[in-house]
Amino acid sequence: MEHSLILFKRKLLPSLKYKNMKLILTLALMSSLIFEVKGHINRKILNYSILAADSTITPELPLKDIKGNNISLSAFKGKIVFINFWATWCSPCVAEMATINKLKQSFNNNDSIVFLLVDIEEDIQKANAFLINNKYDLDVYEYAAKRLLPEEFLGNGIPVSVVLDRKGNIRLRFDGPKDYTSTQIKKSLTDLIEKGE
Repeated sequence: MEHSLILFKRKLLPSLKYKNMKLILTLALMSSLIFEVKGHINRKILNYSILAADSTITPELPLKDIKGNNISLSAFKGKIVFINFWATWCSPCVAEMATINKLKQSFNNNDSIVFLLVDIEEDIQKANAFLINNKYDLDVYEYAAKRLLPEEFLGNGIPVSVVLDRKGNIRLRFDGPKDYTSTQIKKSLTDLIEKGE
């Protein structure tokens, strides 16, 4: 490809008589390069960590629901648990929320998986209002402990999502914003559900 680019620049482009034609060809070449770079970025965005079944033992994550009820992750043992850590001030978090909602809808008839959104800004009412205003069918929780969120969950920042297997071990981790409508992500969740472990 590099050789054809040099040939285009040195031989073909100068020989064109019309400036508009030069502009059109230059734009066409630039758009094909942009498409190639975008494809590379999209492949990078879909990358995520798949962890061994017993590699990451999940620390305790005490939560409160919108009504103030205490919830423990152990309440979801036997299910696949998708947990997203986010905040309404985080624009990448907000940007991916519609795709998380679509992912949850794709599993609506499956009792083997639950979706939890953990608001880290400690304003569950504001987070819940955001979800309602956008007509997202997602339940929001707040972290109920006084200590910092465990590193196994939050990592380097938000947004981040982790997926627990039926035994409560962290099996998948998605750092940074993602398109959760990706078939690759849905297949990874489906595979965990079908394992039945």
